[in-house]
Amino acid sequence: MKKLCQFLTFHLGKSFPKLLLTMKLSTLIIFLSITYVAADEVKSQSARINLDVNSKPIVNILSEIEEQTDYLFFYNKKDIDVEKVVTASFKNTSVSEVLEKLFIGTEVKYSMVKDYIVLTQNFAIETESLKQQQKVQGRVTDETTGESVIGANVIIEGTTLGVVTDMDGKFSLDIPSPNAVLVISYLGYNTERIVFNGQTSIDVKMIPDIKSLDEVVVIGYGSVKKSDLTGSVSTVKADQIASFPVSGAVQALQGRAAGVQISSNNGDPGGSVTVKIRGGTSINASSNPLYVVDGFPGAFLPQPEDIETLEILKDASATAIYGSRGANGVVMITTKKGKKGKVSVEYNTTYSQQKETNRIDLLNAQEFKDLMMPYYPNYVSEGQNTDWQDVVLQKGTVQTHQLAVSGGAENVNYYVSGNFFDQKGLI
Repeated sequence: MKKLCQFLTFHLGKSFPKLLLTMKLSTLIIFLSITYVAADEVKSQSARINLDVNSKPIVNILSEIEEQTDYLFFYNKKDIDVEKVVTASFKNTSVSEVLEKLFIGTEVKYSMVKDYIVLTQNFAIETESLKQQQKVQGRVTDETTGESVIGANVIIEGTTLGVVTDMDGKFSLDIPSPNAVLVISYLGYNTERIVFNGQTSIDVKMIPDIKSLDEVVVIGYGSVKKSDLTGSVSTVKADQIASFPVSGAVQALQGRAAGVQISSNNGDPGGSVTVKIRGGTSINASSNPLYVVDGFPGAFLPQPEDIETLEILKDASATAIYGSRGANGVVMITTKKGKKGKVSVEYNTTYSQQKETNRIDLLNAQEFKDLMMPYYPNYVSEGQNTDWQDVVLQKGTVQTHQLAVSGGAENVNYYVSGNFFDQKGLI
């Protein structure tokens, strides 16, 4: 022990080093005090000093004691106010009496161990808190799947004390306070706070954080945060897709995905549309993208009301997943699914009218005859006043009806829907 103290003295000096700012001296002091307290008490009474200080900090007095005796002081500047200015006079006084008078009315305690004097604050309280430490064990699992959460952080709130769960999701931690709060966190899950009430075992079930998971995008070569993604990905939510009546899901993308060109092939009601994500990539072959519905490439597109999310992969990295089929871009669709609980019935309906925007103002039979007579004197009008715009054009109507029933039980989830779309054209 003497060699240990000499080593600390040699490397750290008399002004109490930075290293000891983070060390707990309680255990060392308890052990040494029990062994040497009787002998050191006798030595402290035999060592006499003479001091006469006027308005000087305590640190100067401690240095003077070290010069007149064989003692060396250890203390933490964060706990002991050694810059406090005092005025005192001592003549042939023991070291213990000097220390008692210097720190009278404070919480500073001193312990003499051989040639060393250790100054601490609230030593008795700190020792008592060490006795109150309690070990707690627990396991962190996923609430949905019941699987172990590996690498979750378990930290005592307000401290740097904590551990990480092992391969089985288990952890073991020493709790220093009976009122401690455990904070359990992991990427993709909501942070859990557990109040410690003296229990020796804690089981934590973490709830997946959907918003946090949305920040991660899976790409061909791994996964990255959405903010760090260099590829081009557009996402369209369900409420945007079903915000107005359309004949199909692709038509709902018009104006909602930058860089995606959607055009009607003809004016027929409910007619087909052309989608170009990366422009015209071929002269003879199709430039249409690859549609992936719930992980199935080339599947039929569902109705807009049945779509949960729709994402468009626009850059060439899509070929890393789907090969040459993704050369024209990929449209990834996730459909709605049933959830465990009560049966849910959803009915959506829309009705709208269409009409031409600019109707041409035509001449009647007499006005047309008056216009033609200067150029064709023999022109004869048949007297018909037919506005062919009235004959060819009509008010168009669009109506949609969608009924969905969803729910789930212990072993099965279901989502069943039916859709009716009717469009009456303008012509």
